[in-house]
Amino acid sequence: MNLLHSQQAIAYALAPSINQHHFDHAVELLQNQHGVDNRERLLVYRHCVTAAQQRVLQMIYPVCEKILGEQCFASLARDYAWHSRSNCADLNGYGKFFHVTLYESITHHSELEAYGYLPDLARLEWVIHQLRYTSEVPSISRSNIAALTKTYAAELKLVTVPTIFLLNSPWPVYDIWQAHNLNRLTAEFTMPEATQYLLVTDQHITEVSLPIYLFLRLASEARTISDIAQQLGKLAEPAFAELTTMIDKGWLTSPQL
Repeated sequence: MNLLHSQQAIAYALAPSINQHHFDHAVELLQNQHGVDNRERLLVYRHCVTAAQQRVLQMIYPVCEKILGEQCFASLARDYAWHSRSNCADLNGYGKFFHVTLYESITHHSELEAYGYLPDLARLEWVIHQLRYTSEVPSISRSNIAALTKTYAAELKLVTVPTIFLLNSPWPVYDIWQAHNLNRLTAEFTMPEATQYLLVTDQHITEVSLPIYLFLRLASEARTISDIAQQLGKLAEPAFAELTTMIDKGWLTSPQL
């Protein structure tokens, strides 16, 4: 086995989810040191990696941790680290599927059933985290779209700028997140009358209407204007009525610019 494969085998062994056979194989690849057990050495490294991963989750999901408490959150963070879905070579991307771990834990543990909103709250916190790694691109203007429409007509494509994220939830996750940031987080909150549709930017979180949300969701897939209108159906009219608002707020750009 060459050096690269040996390094990969040892790196894989640091993941708690690896099976015993691959762990034992990695132990055999380590050089022996006098008076030091290679298995214990690898376990120490694994513990350090797991601790670093837990700190990453604490940084990404501070509101979830505050609600659950440090001990419960740490236990769920270890569960996540032990699951294969946590595998990510870049710590900036670690934690993307933590909301799935929360959902599974809430589903299978009756003592957590009161926290049904946590997976969606985690999705919101992940989106806020991801905004740190997005780069700005020029948004479209009314004059841009007028000129582009003349050139491309029905084939004009509008896309959402990379600095916005969309999510929806039947839970008041924005209110819960905001209450935390105002140091007013309690176990009591008011359920919204309908699903919340949220647009998240690095500046603030905005609750938008369903037509706007669906328009932007379709635009994020780089669909043409005519395709968006067709997909929206009856909601096309109220969505396109808000097009100038979406343009003025800088939510849209075009690959045809």
